[in-house]
Amino acid sequence: MNKVALPIENGLLCSVFEHCSQFNIVTFKDGIKTNEKIVPVNSCHPEGFSSWLFADGVTDVIVNRIKLENVNKLNRLKINVFVGVEVKSPELLVSEFLDGNIEINPELCFG
Repeated sequence: MNKVALPIENGLLCSVFEHCSQFNIVTFKDGIKTNEKIVPVNSCHPEGFSSWLFADGVTDVIVNRIKLENVNKLNRLKINVFVGVEVKSPELLVSEFLDGNIEINPELCFG
């Protein structure tokens, strides 16, 4: 089972992981979507996103830009981070992820 989280702002992938207002979390089993939920992050400080996502069972995170320290935190929790992904709709990005066609640019990690 895979659980993919995408930080969302205004219905699209948020350009900066730490600035998102919600996460779109999609669960898959054998490549078939079994669940999808939108979770607001009102009560969670950006520094706590990694622990919160881990506790929810997230296995992969798709981001445009993210602080290197947060990539390291997620990786320590065995969560894969796909960095530098173009800002698009969550539906399109999840489809690209499942097809193995998601384009990344690790240079978009910062600070």
